[in-house]
Amino acid sequence: MARDLLNPAALSRVTILAVVAPINTMPFYTYAGYGGLLSQDAWDDVTAEAEKTAKDALQRTMEELGTTAPAESVVRRGSPADEIVQCAGEHGVGLIVMGSRGWGEMHAVLLGSVSERVLHTAPCPVLIVRATVTRAT
Repeated sequence: MARDLLNPAALSRVTILAVVAPINTMPFYTYAGYGGLLSQDAWDDVTAEAEKTAKDALQRTMEELGTTAPAESVVRRGSPADEIVQCAGEHGVGLIVMGSRGWGEMHAVLLGSVSERVLHTAPCPVLIVRATVTRAT
């Protein structure tokens, strides 16, 4: 969707952001402290792998976007909604384009919705895109 919307002549730059949420803030995760469920080494390994996965996803996104406008990719740690909004403010973003998993109201009530929080707190317009499902006929 972002690629279809891009007008390279009208862009000053594109920022592609991935946020790695801390493990202890993920839903239903229980951390019993050092010596608990994860050792510090295991904790560091999981965090490093999450950041590597985020960087790989950013690289694939950058390649698929295929824009001629200057583009940068950024990996941040923290609350996804908060980091997206903060990054948008810091970079003077004119439009946030983000996906929605569409898990439904119950999931949003129990766990919160990143896209909804961004929509209501961003300093610029937000376009939330749902994945399209192609059905065989």
